[in-house]
Amino acid sequence: MIKSQKHVLLRIKGHPRHQHRIQKCDFGGNNILLLATLITALIATPAASSSTNFCGSTWGDASSDCEHKQPCPNGTDEECTNGGVCWADTTCDSNNGAGLLYNKNDPSHLRFCGSSWTDASENCNIDRHCPSGESTECPDGLECYHFLGSCNFVEMLENAGGIGAAISSSSSSSSGKLPSTDPSRSNWCGSDWNDAVSSCHILDHWCQSGSDGDCPPGKICFAGTDCKYEADLVPTEVPTKAPSGTPTASPVVYGKIENTRFCGNDWMDASENCQ
Repeated sequence: MIKSQKHVLLRIKGHPRHQHRIQKCDFGGNNILLLATLITALIATPAASSSTNFCGSTWGDASSDCEHKQPCPNGTDEECTNGGVCWADTTCDSNNGAGLLYNKNDPSHLRFCGSSWTDASENCNIDRHCPSGESTECPDGLECYHFLGSCNFVEMLENAGGIGAAISSSSSSSSGKLPSTDPSRSNWCGSDWNDAVSSCHILDHWCQSGSDGDCPPGKICFAGTDCKYEADLVPTEVPTKAPSGTPTASPVVYGKIENTRFCGNDWMDASENCQ
């Protein structure tokens, strides 16, 4: 007869960072053997491949800037060759284009600009890459050509110092400003999710890198909140209209007794001719 039941939380090395909950049954002296058997079975079972496993310093970091994040579909830290550890169930999904820079076989990496197919193939380089396939991405006079088998954008990045270095260089653009649509603008600190979304007005709770280290003591970083850091987006791109030369009249406030007093020869005259 089962005397009692307990739950044991285990973190298994090599699996994505989520907890495995094992139900431990107390069968007298056999409980240790039963638990050891369950642990052995878990370790021996390979982690299921997932399109939402991504590398990062925290779950929030792994869930932001998805295009540049490295996927770890098998759920192992060893797949994170550019740093970080593997996190499961992130908001990034390789089926939706996340981790694109780590997929050499994606057709967008084989598109380059040129004056002709031969020119595009023989002179392909990073600056001539046109991932969307549209010629609007090309310099004047050049068109975008597809399926250039001898050219691969990812391989060019690797030869130029690695994908990680290219990503860092890309994020430090000449403008020095984070794009207004960058997902990391919604990374926010809190003691829990509710605390984070209720602290949108506290600017030092923005954790751009997705790391808990960006947060005040006792707080952790959450990705995909309703908050958005916009302090660096002023002045706005659209100029503010110049003030008019005529001062704006003060608004009329209804319900105040002083706004119901008017002049007249008598009460009836004041009421009928108030203006």
